[in-house]
Amino acid sequence: MTVRWGICGTGRIATKMVGQLAQIGDAEVVAVASRTSGRAQHFADRHGIDRAHGSYAALAGDNEIDVVYVATTQEGHHDTVVCLLRAGHNVLCEKPLAMTEAQVVSMTDVARLEGRFLMEAMWARFSDAWVLARELVRQGRIGDAVQLRADLSVNIAAEARATHRLWDPARGGGALMDVGIYPINLSAFLFGEPDRVDAAGVLAEPGLDRRVTALLDHPGGEVSVLTAALDLDGGADARISGTEGSITLQARMHASPGLVVESGGEVRAIDLDLPGLGIQIPEVHRCLAEGLLESPVMSWDESAAVHRTADRIRDRIGLRFPADES
Repeated sequence: MTVRWGICGTGRIATKMVGQLAQIGDAEVVAVASRTSGRAQHFADRHGIDRAHGSYAALAGDNEIDVVYVATTQEGHHDTVVCLLRAGHNVLCEKPLAMTEAQVVSMTDVARLEGRFLMEAMWARFSDAWVLARELVRQGRIGDAVQLRADLSVNIAAEARATHRLWDPARGGGALMDVGIYPINLSAFLFGEPDRVDAAGVLAEPGLDRRVTALLDHPGGEVSVLTAALDLDGGADARISGTEGSITLQARMHASPGLVVESGGEVRAIDLDLPGLGIQIPEVHRCLAEGLLESPVMSWDESAAVHRTADRIRDRIGLRFPADES
């Protein structure tokens, strides 16, 4: 059975996802929406998509779709996803699912009420590197895992910042919720939600963080040291340290091409397939086929917990979003 996909948004991420969906035999992109008819039609013509809608509300009214991929910027995720769910659509929404935990709870409450599937597109959780790293930790390959150090920093050139999406608080920009959400997710993936959070950060302006460092203490005694930035070149890797060795996720840690495992005096490099957005699509199809409203890999509770941690980090660095007032 072919799963019919709608695409909400026509930017770079939407283009990547359409390319990935084209490689999956039981997926077909049948509709796309943008804020203007012209952009939607141009995208549809470029990718051979049958229907182009000039608004997200129009896409919500398209009844010949099985699931919608929301590829818009994060400040609008809540309202767009709620509109789609209330119109009867299943939804895969780009990360971060929302700007705050309160928004996540609102969205999942609507999904539950409408009986519709909803998943945050945190595709790194399906990658070979993340899955294998966690499995090696659980097998005790590095003894007791006690610390995660993870960085995902980018350096946006000063001359590009005035027009760059990540440097625009009105579009959900900032280090924490765009690149920093990956280290937070890896921490939760390995150790669960922290019971204590401390953080320091540098704001470029009110509502926009350019750098953030978080220290998370987990119930099992593990510690996560997480960094993200928009104005410097970080290592962009992640290292899990244990009592008998370590596992390094090679850069870039959210799309790692492999692991380096140090244990028992030996160093082993493990090359893996480079992940793409499409690695999460089979899970969406499986959940739809089985009538599941959420995926156990990226559950609603897990999305809420990650956003709750992000909220606690924001509180520590004095970062507030317009969504905090909604």
